[in-house]
Amino acid sequence: MTIREGLSRAWYHKRSIAGWTIIGALLWIAAGPFAIGFYLITVFALPAIVLDNKDLAIRDSILIFRRMWVETYVSFGIIFLITIGFVFVTLFSLGQVAFVYGLINGGIITGMISLVMGVLMAIGLVIMGIATFILYTYEKTGVPL
Repeated sequence: MTIREGLSRAWYHKRSIAGWTIIGALLWIAAGPFAIGFYLITVFALPAIVLDNKDLAIRDSILIFRRMWVETYVSFGIIFLITIGFVFVTLFSLGQVAFVYGLINGGIITGMISLVMGVLMAIGLVIMGIATFILYTYEKTGVPL
């Protein structure tokens, strides 16, 4: 599947995806960190909606998660640790540069740090999306990518 095909399929299912987004946002507002459990058991709902044309995909997501919970935790854990590692290394490097140039009190370094953190976290989320697609495809087909 190409990126264009994936975006086309996602656009076709935009209402279902928007529904999951609203549910997730409302749960996060109401329950905060406790919503992580909901995220973990529904992580495969969006691939089921987009790839298999399922309207109510929570049952499939829970079944896939039960069969592949170790792979899910390990892959997401590794991606999370690498992303956080890059964030800390970047923050340390920017802090050293700011200290040397005396910008520690200025707003420039804060903007740079915010920008770098946002970019690195976005990259981490994209990689998690790719990992979710790979795990979902592997579970459905049995063929590793």
